[in-house]
Amino acid sequence: MASRLAGGVLPSGQDHSTWDPQPVPIGDALGLIAANCRLILSHLVVEYCFAPSRHLNLMNDADIKVLYVEDSRSSNSSLRQALKDEGLTLAFCGGGFDALDELSVDGADVVVASTALGDLNGFQLAALIKSSESTQGLPVVLLEDKLVKVDDFWSKAAGCDLFVSTEDLKEPLKVAKSIKELAVGIKESGWKRQQATSVLVPTQGFSSTRLMESYRSLLDDLLLERIVNRMARTLTAMVEPRSQFLDAFFELVSKLFEPDLIGLVVADVNNPWAALRFREKVSQQAHDEVVSKITGSLKISANITVEVKGQSPDQAGNGIRSLSTFELLPVGAEKQGLGALVFGSRDKAGFSPSAKAFMTLLTQELKPVV
Repeated sequence: MASRLAGGVLPSGQDHSTWDPQPVPIGDALGLIAANCRLILSHLVVEYCFAPSRHLNLMNDADIKVLYVEDSRSSNSSLRQALKDEGLTLAFCGGGFDALDELSVDGADVVVASTALGDLNGFQLAALIKSSESTQGLPVVLLEDKLVKVDDFWSKAAGCDLFVSTEDLKEPLKVAKSIKELAVGIKESGWKRQQATSVLVPTQGFSSTRLMESYRSLLDDLLLERIVNRMARTLTAMVEPRSQFLDAFFELVSKLFEPDLIGLVVADVNNPWAALRFREKVSQQAHDEVVSKITGSLKISANITVEVKGQSPDQAGNGIRSLSTFELLPVGAEKQGLGALVFGSRDKAGFSPSAKAFMTLLTQELKPVV
């Protein structure tokens, strides 16, 4: 007997006691179900794929961090509220130095700053962000304040992505949407908030309430950048042969900074190598400990070639027996794979903030050289 499925809608005026439903072949019923499923699926595809903004929030707006920089003299409460209404997360800073400190610690997805700040003005803050290779992609929006005259040079040289005039600020919702578009666009292009933490390498930290200390720290950072940039340019001209490059590297670094250990490592898959320079005679044990830390940290499984500049390790155990401080700073090398700079010291206190800033900057600048 053929399998059948009863179905249909009750005609008007009939109930189950009087209505005799017409049998529907199961094949026809399944075909009808499949057709309806295709119709529903096509509707979902159109609605959710071609109009995702109405139905799917593919990027959680609360994940977008706006670093909002404004002091008490310039209050744009309407814009702040409009940004919140757009679902964005706001982190407030009362000055440019506080903003730099916040960026160096936690990063951001977009910076919104008044041109009138009590320490750094908005143009200076934007220029510091945009002049750094690692943070030049971070969107910066400047809000015009009549307390600060717009400089025709810095208004362009600062490199901000959006300049909002006092007239534009009369439409805060429109401005907020433009800021959101900038943040969404940069995140969709692959921006990671933590990239902004390398905007500067502060030697002592920044604070808008400690102006003189912050200015000194900023000057230290800018001077360190100039020194390291000059060093990187010199080394770029001496990449080949390797021996020439290594001699120049150790000589230049030692003129500025001379810890107990300086090293350069390239973790080439087929031929990993390391060049080490100890300031004084070193024991074989201390040498082997350094090599073990290098291979372990960089996960080097192949035999590594180690070249020691200066005195060879002392087999009798004389010289430096151990390093209390060991710093290995990875370099995302473009030529031979992952590399690293190595620094070590017998001092348990480690390195000074300026020395650490120097090492970090050197690591960043040597990326295209290693």
